[in-house]
Amino acid sequence: MHFYYRESGKLPCDPQVSWVCDSGDCGDLTYAEPAITDQDHSGQILWCQSERHMTTNVSGDEPFIL
Repeated sequence: MHFYYRESGKLPCDPQVSWVCDSGDCGDLTYAEPAITDQDHSGQILWCQSERHMTTNVSGDEPFIL
């Protein structure tokens, strides 16, 4: 299963969101390095937007909560 998500915030452009398995069998969560998709170009470097990709190897059809 693949999840793609976007974060926006103040610099530095470090990932702030951390997904964890809350319940059920979520499989093994694997994260790709964030890719910076946009940022402040005014010279003040005030904000940043990044995208990330997460995968998991869910083996069943039971519900789970991230």
